[in-house]
Amino acid sequence: MKRGIIFSLFIVLIASISSFAQESDTNSKNLREEALDVFMDSFYINMDYIRREIPYVNYVRDRKEADVHIMITRRNTGSGGNEYTIAYIGQGDYEGMNEKLIYNSGPDESTDETRVGRSKILQMGLMKYVVRTPIIRDIDIDYKKKDQQDEEIVEDKWKSWVFKANVSGNLRYEETYNRQEYKSSFSANKITPDWRIELDGRGEYEASNYDFGDGDIYKSAKTTYSFKSLMVKSLNDHWSFGGRIEMEHSTYSNMEMDLSFYPAIEYNLFPYFESTRRQLRFLFATGYNNVTYIDTTIYGKIKEDLFGQQLTVAYEVRQPWGSITTSLKGNVYLHDLTKNNLRFNTFVVY
Repeated sequence: MKRGIIFSLFIVLIASISSFAQESDTNSKNLREEALDVFMDSFYINMDYIRREIPYVNYVRDRKEADVHIMITRRNTGSGGNEYTIAYIGQGDYEGMNEKLIYNSGPDESTDETRVGRSKILQMGLMKYVVRTPIIRDIDIDYKKKDQQDEEIVEDKWKSWVFKANVSGNLRYEETYNRQEYKSSFSANKITPDWRIELDGRGEYEASNYDFGDGDIYKSAKTTYSFKSLMVKSLNDHWSFGGRIEMEHSTYSNMEMDLSFYPAIEYNLFPYFESTRRQLRFLFATGYNNVTYIDTTIYGKIKEDLFGQQLTVAYEVRQPWGSITTSLKGNVYLHDLTKNNLRFNTFVVY
């Protein structure tokens, strides 16, 4: 009798668990059918983290099946952080519903802080689309107000300048061979909506000794140092003007000193604020090189003044179907038009 009762209770328990599981599966299926289909297009996010933080949408692998195609692009800011542009592209029933939001990470932010902040902005942009689905009934909006006394006004004491320095060395000693190498670099950059200033200095020394066992030791040494500067002033959303000044010494290239100055003007067909998505730039530069050689060249020159010009056309675009980066660059010396070169580069990702 007792065994029969226990067995009956066991059957009822199993049936209840099965019914609950089926109901849970049905609810989960309904949730997936009601949720927004999203295709994430970015090199800068961790999808496992995004799925945990934003579980109320479906993540599809084919952009053509998505209700919303999300593209995230990145560029460096003058403060040393990064600017992430999050573009929402509506498809199907959401055609024409496009949006763009920006998250700026600070130079002192940790990887986790950037990930959290970027995810927060990503969710805010998704609400425009989620509000049109039944899932919105399960979404809550919370506002956390900070006390006024807790707010801080952060002042950039470096005035948007970012400095970097690097020193490295390499030593290798063997019975018949030894080598020493030293490198150093320093840069100072300032990027604002109006100005772009880049200063870069580098130095390198390499020396090697070879002992061939016949009493002679072969020695090889190379010294290179350079300084490059770029200054660009933005005139409006399409035009900018600037120039570069460079100085270089290289025993490897037979240059005692190469001084150059090239003013340039650039036109971007698309406005500056679209630069993370598309660019079509035309740059024209003309300038002067004063070169002093260490040894006489094959043309019998120990020193010469060179005037040249260059034209660069560069196209960069990132769309839902992929990205293209291509450039065509031509250089020519004015004193002899036969001394010229043309370079073409392209990179396509689908």
